[in-house]
Amino acid sequence: MKGNAARILGLLLLLAALGAAPAAGQSIFGLNYLGEHLFGGDSRCRALAFSTVAVPDTGSALTMNPASRADLESMTFSISEVLELGSARSGDETAELNRFQLPQLMIAVPIRQGLVFSLGYMTSFMGKGDFAYPSYVDDVPIHYEVYKHRSSLFTAPLALSWKAREWLNVAASFELERGSIRNDVTTEFYQQNFVDAEASRTRSFSGESFSVAFLARIHPRLYVGGLWDHEVEYEVDETITYTRAEFDSNRLWKTTLPGAFGVGASAGLAERWWLSAQYWMRKAPGAAGFPQFEDSLGEEYLIAVGLERRSAGDGGFFHRIPLRLGYSQNRWHLEIPSGEPIVSRFFTAGTAFSLPGGPGRVDVSLELGQIGSLDANGSDERMVRIGIGFSLSETWSSRDGDDRY
Repeated sequence: MKGNAARILGLLLLLAALGAAPAAGQSIFGLNYLGEHLFGGDSRCRALAFSTVAVPDTGSALTMNPASRADLESMTFSISEVLELGSARSGDETAELNRFQLPQLMIAVPIRQGLVFSLGYMTSFMGKGDFAYPSYVDDVPIHYEVYKHRSSLFTAPLALSWKAREWLNVAASFELERGSIRNDVTTEFYQQNFVDAEASRTRSFSGESFSVAFLARIHPRLYVGGLWDHEVEYEVDETITYTRAEFDSNRLWKTTLPGAFGVGASAGLAERWWLSAQYWMRKAPGAAGFPQFEDSLGEEYLIAVGLERRSAGDGGFFHRIPLRLGYSQNRWHLEIPSGEPIVSRFFTAGTAFSLPGGPGRVDVSLELGQIGSLDANGSDERMVRIGIGFSLSETWSSRDGDDRY
């Protein structure tokens, strides 16, 4: 146990350092509304294009379907990180992108065989941007408008997964929903007779939600799965500050993110080849607190398919590692301009390796795709995403050496 604990600490420090690295660019579309929606799951889920709601996994705690964790027989810790590289185009302008997503993590603890408690951290929406450009006003010296945008909404789930029958897993989760969106504007002058002006708006989000899920084995080569997330009613504390404090203001308001559901299936085509598919959808949210997006928010959906050649227990190196492929299409809530939805399309691939020195694995994923359309939305982003995830397992033992769940 001590060896795995040391490795967990090392991985946490490594991925925390990566997540804190500065970004050289930002998502154009992720600067709007709540930000870019991020689906939960490890690098295996990403390599299969998030088609994994009906894919069982006995080696990872960071699964898309929490019902899968009921099959875990050891304490399992999973963490995943993603690097994004690419470029954004708007008209004749191009900007390079280079950013890390915040790590996602989950720890699962078997209470007894077939009953597993888990908790973790997953970013649900994010956005980051830094801009500066000169401003020209009559009778005022040339000055620069400097904009900074930071948004991050996250979920902290506490889930209980239960193997209700030999063929049926179910799960329920209570989720703390927290986060903030901050916008800073600074007017910078370069003449001594003028003083810089600053304004900042911070919106702090707080809410709770719950979800339920199931995973059923209909046949040894056929699984079906589903999940349902209740709506989130956020309480928002909005504070606006200025260089002159007498203009500061504060207000409280509410906004609701509708509930969502996902259904899927996975089927064994041959001994090692499995096909998976998923459909996920959330209805259009209201524009409360975001009046600029009135009539510009639609329903969000994800359609995904994946193909996996699972690992073999013997043979050569390439025979013993899995191979994964996938394709996904994700329609965002955003419509820019109104009536023109933002759509992302990604082709995915990946594999996995056993973790040296003990139970566990390393998953890697590669995603190639595009967000938005230059013709329909006025901008697009061409992205490469590289994901890496670690899962470590350790069986708990009593003092007399007997293994226990």
